[in-house]
Amino acid sequence: MRQDLPGWVAAPQHNAAMDPAHRTYLDDRAQLIADRMTALAERVTTTRPDWSQSLGDAPADPAVRATWTRHLATIAAYRDQYQVTDNDPAQPAGPYVEQGRAGHTAYWAAAASALAARQLTSTSTAPTSTTPTPDDTARGQLAADVFQALTPQQQQTIINDIATRTGATWLQHTPVTDNAALRFVTVVDPLTTVMTERGHLTPESRIPTTTATAAPETTEASAAGAEPSLAERRRAGRAAERAAHREQVQARNGRTARNSTPVRRADQPQQTVSRPDRRPEQLQQPQVQQPPRQRPDQQGPRIR
Repeated sequence: MRQDLPGWVAAPQHNAAMDPAHRTYLDDRAQLIADRMTALAERVTTTRPDWSQSLGDAPADPAVRATWTRHLATIAAYRDQYQVTDNDPAQPAGPYVEQGRAGHTAYWAAAASALAARQLTSTSTAPTSTTPTPDDTARGQLAADVFQALTPQQQQTIINDIATRTGATWLQHTPVTDNAALRFVTVVDPLTTVMTERGHLTPESRIPTTTATAAPETTEASAAGAEPSLAERRRAGRAAERAAHREQVQARNGRTARNSTPVRRADQPQQTVSRPDRRPEQLQQPQVQQPPRQRPDQQGPRIR
């Protein structure tokens, strides 16, 4: 994933079968989008339009500032592509785009960048990664499933709490549990935190796991009795279900094979049928001699 492209724009994929002309064309178009995004970032950080006022001031740390600027560029790119003209500071990404309409996924990419930008200005620390891990995705889906089972009053209370903590008041009028929203860590983390504090989720549901790059130490810690992650428990459950299903199929096939094979007792002599070396001669049928037929010229005299 290229950091200089918006989250809803896929980077060109290269393979050996691709025409070199097509590869050059896709690379050129991707670079044009990246250049446009850079220009929008410079414009937003210089002019600071009204919609960006709620995202705080630029952090002093150079690394954090670069991440904050990239989030503002993502929002500006979304507004530029989908022609958002609303400059309300309470809605940096503009009005909510309903699920199923064009721009829904891009809207949540911009909304997640707005949440991340506000978090950077309040904590002054850049997150290690904004891309969700498999465990983040599992936690978000679990939180969404539990959220859908709550009453409307409980759901609105949770959304209001998230909006108050993050400062994103626009979340109060936005569903935060659709699949596009759950793709972003900045949406999953506050959702699972609030639901855990209110008793709708267990504490282990909000504990993020380490990435797979920390291999040896993590494996040894797990072997020593560390608590498995939510994604690991789900994978283990699916593996156990598949193993049980295979055992049932094998047992059923084994019974069928045993029932279809006749069982011979040990004391029962095996009967053999001897076949003759040659087939018996067929009996000749007696031939019945037929009287000869007379030709028309040999017939007897006609009676007049």
